[in-house]
Amino acid sequence: MITIKNEILTCAIKEVGAEIKSLKKDDTEYMWSADPKFWGKTAPVLFPCIGSSKGNKYELNGKMYRMKKHGFLIGKKFTVEEKTESSVTLLYTHNDETLAVYPYQFEFRAIFTLVGSSLKVEYNVKNLTDETMYFSVGAHEAYATPGGVEEYDIIFPYKEDLDAILLDGPLVIDDTKTFAKKVDCFSIYEKYFELDTLIFRKLKSKEVTLRNRKTERSVKVEYPDCDYLAFWHEPGSEFLCIEPWTSLTANANGDYDITKKEGIISLEARSEYNNTHIITV
Repeated sequence: MITIKNEILTCAIKEVGAEIKSLKKDDTEYMWSADPKFWGKTAPVLFPCIGSSKGNKYELNGKMYRMKKHGFLIGKKFTVEEKTESSVTLLYTHNDETLAVYPYQFEFRAIFTLVGSSLKVEYNVKNLTDETMYFSVGAHEAYATPGGVEEYDIIFPYKEDLDAILLDGPLVIDDTKTFAKKVDCFSIYEKYFELDTLIFRKLKSKEVTLRNRKTERSVKVEYPDCDYLAFWHEPGSEFLCIEPWTSLTANANGDYDITKKEGIISLEARSEYNNTHIITV
């Protein structure tokens, strides 16, 4: 476990998976405890895919590959490339295991920096090959909701039409369910997660705040580089995942071609890509 801190926050990050395990202010914990009774993780990093591939496989340049849900960084050991008191850069590089399922040479960096009462999370992807590289990247951070999620609201800076993309098993379909129209405050109920994950496409808001309506305890997540936002909750638990995504999970009505996936990033040869989100408590 790696610890970074400043005058306000203390953050613990696990080298395995580059996973945020703790974010504290004044001894108050804002991350989920990873209770295995419900969900034993806190903040998986999603790369090079988000969600599931159709049939757990995808096609690239006429060849089929296997890909597990949310990609292959979960559970993988990163290397500490650089460390200061308030920041750390973790590096994961292609290897024989990744090349078997994803035929690109790459470097993936997860960079965590504390600034005031915020944690800045940057994902940097370098394409080391001489061809265009296709991928998705996203966050899956679980925030503690003491007292249960039904004591919390999600606050948007703009009024939103909350039309959640529907799922067929692990895959999205071409249909939506409306939860609210023209709202900037969305109260959370357990029953909403009977759909599994609430996924929203291209909201006007590029930030959301999870706020306890009794205590005003809150966490704000800014996601300027993502067009999709997902919320996930395990019924009965005291956490809510706020997940900024660059693309969707595969479409049940689509084909296997990764280059046609909605929101897929295409990174030119020998280029790099940056994606940032900011967590403020």
